[in-house]
Amino acid sequence: MDLQKQEVESEQKFQCDQKQWKVVEIEEAFPFVGKNNMVVSIVGAGGKTTLMEHLAKACGNHKRKVLLTTTTHIWKPEKWPWYPTAQKAKEAFSQNDVVVLGKPCTCGKENSSQKLEYPGKEELSACMECADITFIEADGARSMPCKAPGMHEPVIPEESNAVVAVIGLGGLGKPVWEVCFRIPQVLQLLQITDGNHCLTIEDYVTLLCSEKGAGKAVGQRDFYVFLNQCDTEELRKDAKRIATGVRKQLGETVKDIIISGIEQ
Repeated sequence: MDLQKQEVESEQKFQCDQKQWKVVEIEEAFPFVGKNNMVVSIVGAGGKTTLMEHLAKACGNHKRKVLLTTTTHIWKPEKWPWYPTAQKAKEAFSQNDVVVLGKPCTCGKENSSQKLEYPGKEELSACMECADITFIEADGARSMPCKAPGMHEPVIPEESNAVVAVIGLGGLGKPVWEVCFRIPQVLQLLQITDGNHCLTIEDYVTLLCSEKGAGKAVGQRDFYVFLNQCDTEELRKDAKRIATGVRKQLGETVKDIIISGIEQ
């Protein structure tokens, strides 16, 4: 499913690599949804925030306490209450299954009043103790479908025990300058110099597999790849080719590869 366009849960569609491309529910696509003491960092581009919201909804449906937060910036949620301090967020868990922790954004950039920023290590650590599962948006992408991390990115906290790398197939076949965030880093990672270069399936595999790309700072954590915006049969076929390339390079070090698109 293209999570940024999707609103009706019954229309969601997930296909998992390890399930032989079987269509599955979100709980099967991401088994950590049913586990406790999970801290999941979401990195990359092309639908991080919306994926996090869908994961939170799935957990909340099972009456589990879910904390949403960021180590960079995140859009203020519309569905759930947010709080700037751990004390207020912890108190809110008594009446809410999903709570958002983040300070009002002070970056002064466009739309900054609509965003929240990192609450700080002490506040985050204190609040995680009250949650069954924590989802952290640990990367920025300026709403682009593709990116390569900057020197200071991603910001994965040491408590994180799983990482989901998101990439949007909306950038496939389009020029780097048009669909990528951190263009110099993307060009360097792909070993090209022309910003007019149109992204290929091989480029997507490189962006996902490189330790300077989506795999940066993952370490020994469980690693999931989420191929988003696969809204046509052609894009779903391309996604399977990307997934095959990722699996060939990373083997079992990638826990699962999920293809997501709007059902036609």
